[in-house]
Amino acid sequence: MKTYLRLYAFCIPVYGKSTCVLYNLQEETLTEIPEMVYEFLITMQNKSWQDLEQEYVNQIDILSEYKDFILAQGWGFLTTEPEKFPAINFNYRSPHVIQQATIKVDFEHYDALLVCSVLGKLGCRHLNCVIEKPNKYALLTFLEGLQDSLYRSIHLFVKHTIEMEEFCLCYKQQFPRLLFIVLYDAPCAKKIQQDSIVLLQESYQNIPTLSGANQLFASLSFFVESQQYNPYYNQKVFIDTFGNIKNVAHQQQFYGNVNENNWHLIFYSQIFQKLWHVHYDPIDALRFARFKP
Repeated sequence: MKTYLRLYAFCIPVYGKSTCVLYNLQEETLTEIPEMVYEFLITMQNKSWQDLEQEYVNQIDILSEYKDFILAQGWGFLTTEPEKFPAINFNYRSPHVIQQATIKVDFEHYDALLVCSVLGKLGCRHLNCVIEKPNKYALLTFLEGLQDSLYRSIHLFVKHTIEMEEFCLCYKQQFPRLLFIVLYDAPCAKKIQQDSIVLLQESYQNIPTLSGANQLFASLSFFVESQQYNPYYNQKVFIDTFGNIKNVAHQQQFYGNVNENNWHLIFYSQIFQKLWHVHYDPIDALRFARFKP
């Protein structure tokens, strides 16, 4: 009976532009691996251990080292019944039209609560709010209006003032969905309330958690999504201070305005969803990106 060395289904080797990595989607980690290890991980998936020993008859010691390393890392296992361990189904399905929204609010140009309510009905569960003109009374009313919403997480980005810092310290614990507050353009950088309130000297445009750029994710949902869609754009929306609807903040084009009738229908349109389907491979700069899944 033949023995097979198999990777766990949640361990995925990836060949990037300058680095090979192994995605551990259960532990949500990335590990850089040599190209030779990557090639071995791919080769071993289709061959028994006995076949590998015949193929690498002059490199048995190296072969054994690879096996011991893979088992020690918890990446793989030995089995005589490989057919019982199928690969993960990477078909991406989501019931949501929009999953994440970033809105800039001045409490003047559109009804932020109404917009958030509509986005919630479309499936949006993660909300980034950028407040450029701090008004603690309007902000308190806004947060109270989101108390019974369907949002799982709300991240607040507020231009720093001493008054707003005191407001956030006072009211943060009253809103369980408010997971994270950033006070940007602050005179100094610091973290308070167990890192849930952060003061940054940068402007909001340069905050990595807001832009989503240059961040690395190793979660199963993100990996599966990236096989069919561009996760930077997919099911995301940006609404600027004037209510203009875009895919992301830096985009010049906008598709409509939240003050128009039936503005939510924009999200179903092919033109709005076009960038969702721009996969990495047609983009030369991203086709072999370092950690591209």
